[in-house]
Amino acid sequence: MSTHFNATTTRLAAWSAAAALAVLSVPALAATRSFSAQKSADPAGTVEIVNVAGRIEVSGWDQPTVEVTGTIGERVERVDVTSAANRTTVRVVLPAGSSWTGDSEARLKVHVPQKSSLEVSLVSADLRVEGVSGNQHLKTVSGGIVGDVGGGDLQVETVSGDVRLTAHNGHNARISTVSGDVTVGGTDGEFGLHTVSGDVIATLGDLKRANLESVSGDITVNAGALAAGGQLDSSSVSGDLRVHFSATPDADIDVQSFSGDIRNCFGPKAVEQEYGPGSRLEFRSGKGGGRVHIESKSGDVDLCAGK
Repeated sequence: MSTHFNATTTRLAAWSAAAALAVLSVPALAATRSFSAQKSADPAGTVEIVNVAGRIEVSGWDQPTVEVTGTIGERVERVDVTSAANRTTVRVVLPAGSSWTGDSEARLKVHVPQKSSLEVSLVSADLRVEGVSGNQHLKTVSGGIVGDVGGGDLQVETVSGDVRLTAHNGHNARISTVSGDVTVGGTDGEFGLHTVSGDVIATLGDLKRANLESVSGDITVNAGALAAGGQLDSSSVSGDLRVHFSATPDADIDVQSFSGDIRNCFGPKAVEQEYGPGSRLEFRSGKGGGRVHIESKSGDVDLCAGK
């Protein structure tokens, strides 16, 4: 496993532990208050959203305004909606030193300019995003992320929450998860994935570069063509890896499995290692030039190409 993967996993685990300290109890019923606010915003600026608990729905519109509506629990001190330069911030504020309870929830709908970039950080809250085309950095602890986005780069970090995102004309994407399943589609460019204890299904466009790392989770990638000189690197400690290209890639292929089967639907078949356990598949596909490297410690590998 790479140093980056270990650092990412450590950071997410520490973040999760810190968030868990704030979660003590959830009453069956909690009183709420209505909330509404508007703020003028840069049509292509950044919108930051911070919430401890509840639900956030973000949608893009054609107004140069950030509008926030919804309900907040009785123990929410206030919701700050501020703007400076090209950044607008929506922050749910709890009383200093207070612990999280059910009446500390904020359930908000946030309209933002359609070309905005997003920076969202949530704890014990679900997130839905749609119709926003700027770069997006989405982070949750104990909350799921769903959405239909497009245009910009995508960075997602979750602990104990599922991710279901579709990108339209998306560029690069990086997704890091601990204990959550991921379904992502539509990105076309560089794709990075780091997951601990979660299954992944990724439906991607043409790949320029992809790096996939998994601990105890299956990864399925359905991709378009491998771009000229493109690279795909994938590794798994305990999970199956399935990679399917829409067309036979021009690449040097290297696949290894220490304790699992290797199946290839184009080119040669895998052979058992001469010394030691495991099997390996090495060959040049098409004209070469690209690179596909897949390694599994304890899991099967399926490699295929074509419609």
